[in-house]
Amino acid sequence: MVLDLVRIRSTGGAFGLAGIGSWNLARSGVDIDVPRHVAIAVAAFLGIAFCQAFNDVIDRDLDRLAGKTRPLAAGQLSLGTARWVSGLCAVGAVLVVSFDPVLSLAEAAVVGLGVLYSCRLRSTILVGNLLVAAVSTSAFLLPYLSVGEIGPPALAGWSFVGLYILGNEIFKTQVDRRGDREYGLRTVATAAPSAASSAALLIATCGMAGLATVLAARLRYGWRVAFICTVLLVLLLQLASLVRLLISTREWIGLDWEGAQTWWKIPWVPAGLLLLMVR
Repeated sequence: MVLDLVRIRSTGGAFGLAGIGSWNLARSGVDIDVPRHVAIAVAAFLGIAFCQAFNDVIDRDLDRLAGKTRPLAAGQLSLGTARWVSGLCAVGAVLVVSFDPVLSLAEAAVVGLGVLYSCRLRSTILVGNLLVAAVSTSAFLLPYLSVGEIGPPALAGWSFVGLYILGNEIFKTQVDRRGDREYGLRTVATAAPSAASSAALLIATCGMAGLATVLAARLRYGWRVAFICTVLLVLLLQLASLVRLLISTREWIGLDWEGAQTWWKIPWVPAGLLLLMVR
């Protein structure tokens, strides 16, 4: 139940993102202290795990109203236990990287942003979605931050995956719109027409294409070909998601956001693999 509380299947991606960042630094000639970078990956995981657990604590009534099977809302986990788990994750995220004040400050910022989202920005139009995307992909930047090497390529790679996560968050907002509306939350799905979400998804896809172009220009020919092929796969699946959304209109049902979200999720692995090519 605790693993479900922190959404281990998505939060576990922090290890992968941090590992990719460390790998890219090693490829570029930076001397990697393995125990140090393992600690960075663990801190990244704990920071995001806190955000997930704390959000469940704050949203427990909304999740119960929406009929979700989250462990806290379903009564499978006590409120006290959930609070302890979120608190331990927050403290652990900061302490694990206490050897570097900059990293500790960065993890404290992740914890603070998680609180800000759940308490204030959950009921906003796109602002909360942008924050979730930024925090969810922050693990990729932590290894670069540890050696002071955050440059345009790292930021472009982080932004590419961040836009991908942003698109998924927009879909999730639409899928949850009925419960959010009943609970009085103001989101892009409850306060704006569906066209606004569709436009945001299209802008995110175009942004990913633009960032991919910038990154591809920095690669050698062999890597560039592999990179471009992977980008095309990701973007084609994203476009398939949007097409699925456009052709799913039914007057008595509405747009099939959940079905389209499935298509958007498919290229998560290739989207993440693109970061391995960032130099």
